[in-house]
Amino acid sequence: MADDPKASWGRINLDYDVAEAKAEGDRLRAEFDNALKLMDEDPEWPMNTLNKEQQQDWPRPPSDKREAPRDFKVIAPGLKKRTTKRRATDGPATPARWGDVVAVALRARVATARDPFSDLERADVLVGALAVPKCLSWAAASLVVGERATFEAASACAFGDPKRADADLPDGVAASDDIVLDLELLQVVRPVGQGDAPVHDASGPLGAGAVLKVVEAKGEGWRTPTARSDVTYSATARFTPDAWAWPGDEDATTLVGGCSAEILDDAPRESRGTWNPAASCVRTDPLRLACEAMATGERCVAAVRAKGEAWALRLIDFAEHEDCSPADRPGSVTKRTVRRSSGAAGFPNDLDVVEVRGLVKNADGVVACCYGSAVGDAPGEAGEAVFWRLDEDARASFVSAPGALFAPLCRGLELAVKRMTVGEVADVSVRAPDLGFVRPPSTAKAPLEPRLDDMAAFHYGGVDGANSSVADARCYGAGLEARLELVSVARHGDGLAATVLSDPLKRAEQFLDLADEAKALGAAHYKRGAFARAARRYGAAVAAAAVAATALETVQPEGLRFDPEDATGFAYREAMKHATAPDTVAGELDLTGMPKPEGYGEKREPLPDPPTEHQSARNQAYATANARGSEILRACRLNRAACGLKRCTYKTVCDDCHAVLQDHPNDLKALYRGGRALIGVKDYDGARSLFERCLDLDKSCAEAKRGVRDVDRLVKGEGQTKGGFRPLKGLAVAGGGFGCDSRGKWHDRDAGDDGAPSAKKKPVVNPSVDKRTGYGQMAASREMLAMMEDDDVSGVD
Repeated sequence: MADDPKASWGRINLDYDVAEAKAEGDRLRAEFDNALKLMDEDPEWPMNTLNKEQQQDWPRPPSDKREAPRDFKVIAPGLKKRTTKRRATDGPATPARWGDVVAVALRARVATARDPFSDLERADVLVGALAVPKCLSWAAASLVVGERATFEAASACAFGDPKRADADLPDGVAASDDIVLDLELLQVVRPVGQGDAPVHDASGPLGAGAVLKVVEAKGEGWRTPTARSDVTYSATARFTPDAWAWPGDEDATTLVGGCSAEILDDAPRESRGTWNPAASCVRTDPLRLACEAMATGERCVAAVRAKGEAWALRLIDFAEHEDCSPADRPGSVTKRTVRRSSGAAGFPNDLDVVEVRGLVKNADGVVACCYGSAVGDAPGEAGEAVFWRLDEDARASFVSAPGALFAPLCRGLELAVKRMTVGEVADVSVRAPDLGFVRPPSTAKAPLEPRLDDMAAFHYGGVDGANSSVADARCYGAGLEARLELVSVARHGDGLAATVLSDPLKRAEQFLDLADEAKALGAAHYKRGAFARAARRYGAAVAAAAVAATALETVQPEGLRFDPEDATGFAYREAMKHATAPDTVAGELDLTGMPKPEGYGEKREPLPDPPTEHQSARNQAYATANARGSEILRACRLNRAACGLKRCTYKTVCDDCHAVLQDHPNDLKALYRGGRALIGVKDYDGARSLFERCLDLDKSCAEAKRGVRDVDRLVKGEGQTKGGFRPLKGLAVAGGGFGCDSRGKWHDRDAGDDGAPSAKKKPVVNPSVDKRTGYGQMAASREMLAMMEDDDVSGVD
């Protein structure tokens, strides 16, 4: 039958041996029984007899194991949680937060009992209310809407509060009982911070829910204290819960519901802030944190979860400590606001003329100088004052006698004034001696040697330097304390007329004039060695030129424009006009065989009218301003790079030179100064490539040749550490000359307290000198001075 194709084609062959089929079934049944026996003996069979590839291909039956019940997890001291129902996966999760009023479904029982003492399908409760048991607030705060969980609460976390009597407990519950809660979060009824009497979380670093507050009366303004503020407040009452509140009770939805109030004295309390941002400021006082969320004059009730109590607080006032220090020296100059300005906040900038009054003392209370008169207690009180241009004048002039009477200045006081507003009174603390008053040199003229510290630019005296000196020599090189008032500010560049601001071309020209002025000031500071201040002036010039460039972007040339794509057609049309003119002599121009440009004859837009005389003048002014701004940007960036080389701020030099080379790739000064900056950051390959590009442009450039030799010497080492000198802060020779001596005094002579030169001058031992090679900071300074001599390449424009 099997050999008959008609019997087997396209159908099942039913011609089989019944005995053979029965034997096959018995064999398979015996094999199955044997497999079951082997599985009973070895649960891992047959997987342990297969290799890895066979195990991956082996079919696996569905598992009949049920998910193990989730274990309890500790979420708070004395409280454990086990989730029994997850929330629905559709939609975002809405968690409960401390201060929310939520709706819950609750079933509570004693741990040793089966029957519940409370079974609520829906009830409202404030998460964090004082009268509500801690376990209930903790449990609700751990849920999201739609989630159900079982909680086991120890007695201390439930009803074990020794301040409350057992009579207030539910029936059948004792204070020593552990309880079990089945809680489901149904809805967030009133989120924190919303509603008629909103609850705010003012916990800060203590964690969510540690401090909750309810505002009773709003304060003045929007300013609130910070961690650096000195706060003055009063506590008028203290609230303690004397009864338990349960979900569904009216007291369970208010912060201090079910609490009794104890009246306190309204005596002011003070909490000091921190002035040092580098120090760790861990605020642990909960009342202090509540005050940091209040405005002046505000009244509130603040509940502290850890203590189970609340206080009625009133913020009387606060004074802010602000860090006015340079970016690399935090905490060196700070100010504490005593009286805030009533007007809009606007800080003075460099080159603004400020009018200031106040008294300056050293840390020991010795009067250093008086800027006109001391600050009065009443705002707006009249008095003498001084004025000066910020970051520019070396001394301040008295308003009553301008040009005749002067007062000394220092960098620290200027930094504080630049963070004040008009009408503000502040206590200023200058803790860095080099940012205070610096003793002038022995001569009354400007120092001849470069003095890289910017403070040297303030006190070199002038013709009558004693007129601008401090009242007591003990105030030199010492910390300062001052109470200053910023009376007025005259903005630099505020003289721009409204017509100038409305015309972008005139506005650009005005800002280019400001840039030229700042550039000239920077050049004057560079010549006398005040490189830090010169860099700031060049930076101001770059900023003003950038504003001018932005204004020029809105100005477009007017009248006829030259189209390079239509140059041939323009010439042909002009020739045809000339050939067809009436006064043209016949045969003078024969254009019969003149080739016509491609596309000639097509309809084109009519040419614009030639520019008028006014338009031509504006076009010429636009071109002149554009070229002038580009040159100012190039020169000021290069000059700022030269200042950066003197101050060893190599990264800023690299940025300035890179910006110049983007527009002027063959600028010799940018290449040379960029190479010097790359030496400072120890990128010797990059420095060599820039010096070689200088030589490609000018083979006789001696400075570039010297730069290549310096790179070769630094790479080889030549008896000193590979990489040469380490970068120094400035070029001051350690232990002598202009700069800081062994005692930390910033001056160019060794003087006693009376200002007279000392008879003996002890030699200063430099601990950084290598005894084997004699190479140290002094040698490094000399080497850097030799590398950065002012010549045609390294000078300023």
